[in-house]
Amino acid sequence: MSGIAIGPIIGGVIIDAWSWHWIFLINVPIGIAAIVAAQMILQESRDRTGDAATDIPGTVTVTAAIASLTWGLIEAGERGWGDTWIVASLVAAAILLALFVAIELRSDNPMVPMRFFASRNFTGANLVAVATSFLISGLAFAMTMYYQNVHGFSAVKTGFTMLPTVIPMVIVGASAGALLSRIGARNMIAAGMFIAAAGIYLLSRVGIDTPFLDLVPALVIFGLGNGLVFAPMMTTLMNSVETEKAGVASAVNGAIRETGFAFGIALLGTIMNQVYRGNLQDSAQFSALRDTSNPQLAPIQPILDVIAKGVNYGGRVIENTSVFPGLPGSITEPVRIASSKAFVAGMEQAFIISASATVVAGVVGWLLIRNETPVTEQAHETGPDRSFATSTSAAD
Repeated sequence: MSGIAIGPIIGGVIIDAWSWHWIFLINVPIGIAAIVAAQMILQESRDRTGDAATDIPGTVTVTAAIASLTWGLIEAGERGWGDTWIVASLVAAAILLALFVAIELRSDNPMVPMRFFASRNFTGANLVAVATSFLISGLAFAMTMYYQNVHGFSAVKTGFTMLPTVIPMVIVGASAGALLSRIGARNMIAAGMFIAAAGIYLLSRVGIDTPFLDLVPALVIFGLGNGLVFAPMMTTLMNSVETEKAGVASAVNGAIRETGFAFGIALLGTIMNQVYRGNLQDSAQFSALRDTSNPQLAPIQPILDVIAKGVNYGGRVIENTSVFPGLPGSITEPVRIASSKAFVAGMEQAFIISASATVVAGVVGWLLIRNETPVTEQAHETGPDRSFATSTSAAD
């Protein structure tokens, strides 16, 4: 959680001081330090229940499925949902995902043991994980652009805007263990999801001139909600499988969370783009500049075409003289206002959808997850195979 706060700030310093290319290279020394620390500190552990093998067919099909789905979601904002390539990519993703499940069910050494999902706790925890990742990535994507494009914040200043969300997450996360023993995992997760959804809904009410301090309460509420979710989600997940399979379960959850991050940016970005375009074209200020009968406006039409492409060009981008040099204020000001309003309209729609999806995920998670004895404790008496069946039966 501390990394969530530090990363955007350091990233902002790098972007403002040097180049955005360096945000990739800064991870190299951090990764090397993590490798060295892991070798020095962590104790080795192994799954001795079977032979190690790489599930190449499963790896290929699930990678292709995720890639096809992500591409389709991203490009839908540009091409439209009815485009032949978009429909083909989404259909291909569904077929590949079904093929992946079939392969895993028949594999002697599956990458993802499908029997894990027989546990309601495992399924519920992963559902919550993907919903939370979806929510966080969508918020970070939208709010980062909102601060920079609409309010004109620098990259460093934008990085600091994450603190009202991250600090409550750290504080609540530190006391999550005590809360977990009192409230129970399912209640903590549901409460956290509902609180986070409330924070997102409040953020959907922002305007183009909303001061940052007015956003702080909503950001704090969102952080409190997420702080309640992480610890019980991981505890529930790890307790739902045998000790020997804890590494596999953690890896599955990590992959699901990363997929949620990708989908959050792709899907919510597509929604923002579509709403942005529609609102901008309907704007009286923008439409007035689109008057093709006025020869004086002809030279700026290519510029307006760029601004109308999507949210990346909304807000104060029109004021960037290195991109659009020599534009008079009589043009830049109405375009800035119109595109900023269109940006906020797209963000509002994306946040309402996010909040609604989070509530649904919270309800489904509460229905699925049960507070039960960890599988590892039951395995001490019954053995790993019987313990998993017992845990699954208890959950059901």
